[in-house]
Amino acid sequence: MKELQEPKVAITEKTNTENQMSMEKLEEAHAKGQLIEKITFALLPLLFSCVVYLMSALSTLSHEVTVLNSKISLVVTSDNKQATNTGAELAREKLRQDLEKEIQKNRDMIGDNRQHIAILEDRMNIPNKVKPVSNGN
Repeated sequence: MKELQEPKVAITEKTNTENQMSMEKLEEAHAKGQLIEKITFALLPLLFSCVVYLMSALSTLSHEVTVLNSKISLVVTSDNKQATNTGAELAREKLRQDLEKEIQKNRDMIGDNRQHIAILEDRMNIPNKVKPVSNGN
């Protein structure tokens, strides 16, 4: 009967050893699962804040693109040709006309001054007289 008990004891010890190994494996797996759970819960707020940051950056970029599109429509037509800016062109034309008037006024004043100088030189009998400019210049 001892012979029958020895294999039974050996089988029982073997089963106990296997049970201990499987329990250790289960404990290791449970510990790994807890570690993964802790890491996941630690990373979730970080991931959430990253998503929020990316969404706000995308919103900012979208707003900047909208502003640039509205500005470029003032400069370029839909056919990619330069748009006419009538307000600026009218102001530029008015400025050009005003400058031409001022230039002509100064030319007239120069001519008048030369005539006055010539009259004064005649009265003073100065030999090297300044010649008056004709109105054609």
